[in-house]
Amino acid sequence: MTNIVKSCFPRGGVRALPRNRYRGRQCITEFLDLTDEIKEMILDRKPPSEIRKRALYAGMTSLRQAALEKLRQGVTTLAEINRVTFIEQA
Repeated sequence: MTNIVKSCFPRGGVRALPRNRYRGRQCITEFLDLTDEIKEMILDRKPPSEIRKRALYAGMTSLRQAALEKLRQGVTTLAEINRVTFIEQA
């Protein structure tokens, strides 16, 4: 288990958590695929907004888009999406 994962749990690990604390929770994720073009943009110190625009153009699913997909699947609400994500600016 990595240090990042370990820091998410209290002393004693997952078994120390109350029994139903995370049951039914959904995960929304955003992954940036480090293509050669994106790597070059990072090395050239392009603004994050430019890198994001290029990644979205190349097919990256944004955090909010992933959350809206969970809404479409019926596993979350719009109120919850608005609570945990920001409105994205292109």
